[in-house]
Amino acid sequence: MLKHRIVFIAIFQCIFISACATKLSYESPDTVNLSGDWVLNKTLSQEIVLPAPTRAANGPQSGGRGGNGRGNRGGERPEGRTARRGGPNSTSNKGNTRPAKPDAMTSVEMTIEQAADSMGIRYQNEKYRDIDWGEHEYRGVTTTAGWEEETLRVETNGKRLNFSERYHLDSTGKILTITFSVANGEFFRVYDKKHPSEASES
Repeated sequence: MLKHRIVFIAIFQCIFISACATKLSYESPDTVNLSGDWVLNKTLSQEIVLPAPTRAANGPQSGGRGGNGRGNRGGERPEGRTARRGGPNSTSNKGNTRPAKPDAMTSVEMTIEQAADSMGIRYQNEKYRDIDWGEHEYRGVTTTAGWEEETLRVETNGKRLNFSERYHLDSTGKILTITFSVANGEFFRVYDKKHPSEASES
């Protein structure tokens, strides 16, 4: 009995330590600012491969909407929404289709505005995304965003697609690497910061 109790305590301590190690901060660090206009470095970036569609128990293989996020100020606005109207990214449910890739996975250019408790991203197609630090649920999709030291981590869990993003600046603040973890695979996309004169011309 004593041996079992010791084993249980040891397991509990490991779980507790692990949980503490992965706890996210919900306040932006003073040393990191992701704000700016960013353009994809295609040479250094990878194309993200989504998982193959799975066959439903009593129907054809499913596809459809990507695992997008939140509502404005309730968390992350669903990707694929413009500031004026819009709707989530989607593909036809007919045939064998993969989930639609969120804009975060396909963006060539984007503008980030970071605040103390959130950030907004406008992609090149004028679609806009709000991400609030903390855990939020919207239409069956849960998004958790926060900081691991100087790296922003965003976890999206939905019925169609689960994935995580890690945003990290290099020491110069001019190169942003976003690492995506999806379907047991890891992919990265590298962005160069536009000079203010370049941003004003575009």
